[in-house]
Amino acid sequence: MAMDGAGTVEEIMLLSESQRAVLQKYLINDERGWEDVARRVARFVAQPEKTEALRKEWEAKFYSILAPMKLVPGGSILANSDHGTRGLLNCFVLSAEDHIQDIAKLVTDAVLTTKFRGGVGINIGSEGQKGYIRPKGSAFADGRALGPCAVLDMVSETSKKITTGNKARRGAFLFSMHWKHPDIHEFVQAKTQSVMDAKTAKDLVEAAAILSVDTTLSPEAKNERLAQLKSEMATAWTETHLSPDGKRDRRWHNANISVQLDDEFFALLEAGDTTANDLWQKIAQFAHDTADPGLLLIDNAKRRSPIREFITCTNPCVTADTWVHTGDGPRQVGDLIGKQHSTYVNGELFSTTPQGFFATGVKPVLSLKTKEGFHLRLTGNHKVLKVTAQTRRRQYTEWVPAEDLQPGDQVMLHDHRGLQAWDGAGNSEEGWLLGMLVGDGSLVEVQGKSKAVLRFWEETREGMAAHAVTLLREASGTKQERLQHQVVTSTNLAHLAESFAITSTNKYNLAGVERGSFDFYRGFLRGFFDAEAFVLGNESNGIQIRLPQSNRSVLEAVQRMLLRMGIASTIAKSPIVRRFRALYELSVGKDNIHLFAELIGFQHPDKLAKLRELLVMYPRTTSHERFMATVESLTADGVEAVYDCTVPGPSRFDANGLVVHNCGEIYLPPNSACNLASLNMSKFAQRDGNTATIDWEDLGKTVEIAVRLLDNVLDMAEFATEAQKHNVRNVYRQLGLGIMGWADWLKLCRVPYDSQEHLSQIDAVGGFIAEHAYRASEQIAAEKTPCGIWPDIAGVRTGNPFEQWVDENGKTYRGDEVVDLEIPVRQIPRRNSTVLSIAPTGSIAQLAACSWAFEPDFGLTIWKQVYVDASRSQQNWVQILNPYLEDLGLSEADTQMVMQSGSLQATTFAQENPEAAAAFRISREIPWKWHVLAQAQWQMWVDSSISKTINCSRETTVEEIKEMYKFAHANGLKGITVYREGTLESEPVKIGSMETKQEESETGLAEIPATLERAKPQAFQFGEARPTMLDQEVTEAAGLLGVGYDDGPVYLAEDVPLDGWTSQDFKGGCGGGVLHYQVWQRGGGRKLLVVRSDSYSMCYVKG
Repeated sequence: MAMDGAGTVEEIMLLSESQRAVLQKYLINDERGWEDVARRVARFVAQPEKTEALRKEWEAKFYSILAPMKLVPGGSILANSDHGTRGLLNCFVLSAEDHIQDIAKLVTDAVLTTKFRGGVGINIGSEGQKGYIRPKGSAFADGRALGPCAVLDMVSETSKKITTGNKARRGAFLFSMHWKHPDIHEFVQAKTQSVMDAKTAKDLVEAAAILSVDTTLSPEAKNERLAQLKSEMATAWTETHLSPDGKRDRRWHNANISVQLDDEFFALLEAGDTTANDLWQKIAQFAHDTADPGLLLIDNAKRRSPIREFITCTNPCVTADTWVHTGDGPRQVGDLIGKQHSTYVNGELFSTTPQGFFATGVKPVLSLKTKEGFHLRLTGNHKVLKVTAQTRRRQYTEWVPAEDLQPGDQVMLHDHRGLQAWDGAGNSEEGWLLGMLVGDGSLVEVQGKSKAVLRFWEETREGMAAHAVTLLREASGTKQERLQHQVVTSTNLAHLAESFAITSTNKYNLAGVERGSFDFYRGFLRGFFDAEAFVLGNESNGIQIRLPQSNRSVLEAVQRMLLRMGIASTIAKSPIVRRFRALYELSVGKDNIHLFAELIGFQHPDKLAKLRELLVMYPRTTSHERFMATVESLTADGVEAVYDCTVPGPSRFDANGLVVHNCGEIYLPPNSACNLASLNMSKFAQRDGNTATIDWEDLGKTVEIAVRLLDNVLDMAEFATEAQKHNVRNVYRQLGLGIMGWADWLKLCRVPYDSQEHLSQIDAVGGFIAEHAYRASEQIAAEKTPCGIWPDIAGVRTGNPFEQWVDENGKTYRGDEVVDLEIPVRQIPRRNSTVLSIAPTGSIAQLAACSWAFEPDFGLTIWKQVYVDASRSQQNWVQILNPYLEDLGLSEADTQMVMQSGSLQATTFAQENPEAAAAFRISREIPWKWHVLAQAQWQMWVDSSISKTINCSRETTVEEIKEMYKFAHANGLKGITVYREGTLESEPVKIGSMETKQEESETGLAEIPATLERAKPQAFQFGEARPTMLDQEVTEAAGLLGVGYDDGPVYLAEDVPLDGWTSQDFKGGCGGGVLHYQVWQRGGGRKLLVVRSDSYSMCYVKG
């Protein structure tokens, strides 16, 4: 069967040794080759299609781009499609708040995520930001905090090896910390180790070895001392990981670390701030020495991101007295802490996350007041929905931090019209009685008993009083109430009032009333308006119902109650003057009058008649309610404990009637994920002699199919937690379509990486891919639905040129054309909040035999570690020769030179053909500024993350690394990682001759083998053996001491010959774990062998 642009399937299956080594990680059951994997993945990810015909159609399309490796999905998709945990996504971001329950959940979620083949990113914020964990040594109720680095220790250690199906998988992490966190210096140097700590660990090991053969101590004393050494060893191991030379330890060995820097930091650095300079020096120094930390440039990351408002890592908050409209009735935030609840959003019910409202700290609070009378206390960074423009039929809004609001700005109120009635305390009759009591009644003490007194006036007094008596009889089941003229007194009504927290000393406390049921609301408001309100209207001003009251807080409560029923109102000072006190007036107008008449109305006959009369006289004078309020003031209002919640889906809630945003957690990196696949650019090259062109039609079709494939992956993936599942499927639907083989494309068309022509190629190809990817996502949204977060990001003008916007006349605009456009425009909805990302593509690039992402070649001849058995952690080194060298017709001498050095530049060919050789420069030969410029140019065409490492020579200085970092920030990079050659003792990739590297090592045991035949230890054989433990005598036959450790036992032996030692000296029980071994020089020319298994089962030595 022919495959477009890729030859036959049989040709595809002729994989190299390095490709086969990677492929075996993805083979399951009876699969034998890549074709089997491609068919399984295509069939599996086509399943979300609606009909069998569509499933077959898309399966064929998916296979058409997978089989020839035009698109290669991430390793998790290849390994877990229709298999195992079905964990298809590559990485997730988790976060924890500053309390033990959240930290424990973070550790658990990290383990579960690793089980689902997901890498884990954890962001530690500064105080007031999301992910903040108090610094080391901070006091709390039971002692002092261990700090965030200790929390990251727990995450790293508990996820060292997780078994997924038949494959062992180590946890993979990215830890980051904001530069303002007090523990940032400990964080930056966490992956290094001082000589003193390493010496301490070594001394403890040697002390244990000596003590084990000491015959002068009693068994009891020896065991006691051995137990003490065991405890000290556990601590020392955790801190030093037994690094005897003092260079660096293996703390967080399975993590990369980055520091979050913002524009404020660089401004301080430019101004010569001492704190910023000290940290800057340390970051650069440790990046130079250890390749960590990298930088996350968070303000740059936000500028061009569609979800930029949700990656700020901040916790917006409201105060505990804020009223929230829940499905169980209105409640204050203080009632909802730690309680999952449903909440009304514009009349619809949505559930919060299980934690409900949670404390976010003690913070400065602002008081937001509107001209209409609404009032809310919140932190300055809490977003409020602001109206930016409106027409007769449409309102345009955006989320704005409260602190950025100005007097005169208009903000949105909730429109709860049409909502379902909610349950709660009280019924309509009880509500009317209490409404009359609060409006024009009193509570008195008579002979030690509390009585409620209702008063009725004017011509309607007898009918109203009779109605009250009737309701009291029905409510209490007794006839003890007395009617005396127009005054009704009732003990039972007093008891009812008390149950709602209304007392003689606090008649205007309506907190209990606000918690009542929908029917109770109708009755209470009818009674209150019967007692106090009046109705007026004319043709020019329409109809109004006004409610005067001297207690403004009572009117504010009534205003909130009305709004929950869909009735908007205003509060202002009343023109009526009463002696010694101000009077306020609540007004109901516009089309709210009709809803008031329908849901509440009047019992008072005169007021009811007046309202009906006006509605008949002026049926069309009521204007439509737009549910907006105008900002009057924003003032500082103290410091106090504040709280927030997460409402998946709408991402907002009703706070005292205003539309406010929920916690950033639901959108943030927490519980979002990478869903990756990469286009192999070499597959779209049409070669013509020494140059090449792109098959644009094939590339465009492949992009469109790839977007559909990745979107379907989201619906087929399983997740470690419900929060991840909800965010990934229902909120974000983020994709990560990227590229690889870029350096191969440049070699084919003979374009040097360090050239302006290269940047032009990025614009041409990157722009084409981005345009087609966005159009495909828009098409899927039209067919299915947009992503859940779309209402919140639809108005975000990122400036990304591949976005598509349209005005009211149907004219379309590019995203970069609308940034400063003043006319109303809307963005075409997408299925996915972000679509484009460029991943490192290490393994899948090796599988596809192409270069990594858009990196230049690390070397033209490289050695890479690969697994020789997917079921065991056994690795070999294989040599990978760049296939494009064959096009150059190198001489044998030049070929050998490339084999030895990994570079073409010193060859005779390079001297004779400098222009062609320029396109074959390897990473360390390219000036670092071109690395940064290439990343900056690709970022123009990527809406999400981008991975790039600046590989530079070992001669690179600390000052040069500082310059790289500054240049990266100035050119808008979202992040940067620098790797200086030779930084790490164990590198996954090496260039040049392996024999040369082997000769440089001090001991053969701890270094890589020189050939494939000298592999790491094979599977362990079972035989007669005796275990050795720390609290037992040393096994005489082998002279070994076993040191128990939670990551597997450690074994020590004196005077073992280096050349004769093999894995056969250790037998049984390791379950496929890898043996790590080192030889330390001791006094008197002796050597100490240290052996450890990274499995959890016990190893045995020969008896």
